[in-house]
Amino acid sequence: MVNSQAAFFKELGRRIKKIRESYGYKQEDMISMGFNTRHWQYIESGRPFKIPTLFRVSAALKMTPEQLIRGLSKKHTL
Repeated sequence: MVNSQAAFFKELGRRIKKIRESYGYKQEDMISMGFNTRHWQYIESGRPFKIPTLFRVSAALKMTPEQLIRGLSKKHTL
């Protein structure tokens, strides 16, 4: 994976964690939204994931995929 892609997913994982915490959710709370805890940890750790997962994450966080990734692509060229 290109370094910029790794940096993109790391930053996206941090953003997802921050948003989740702003809602007062724990990682375990994401189970009720269709994720298992290990998968959610994988996402927040900044490992790459596929587009369908992006849609599931954004829906769980009550936002669009565009809102979730807005601004990240300016810092990292994919």
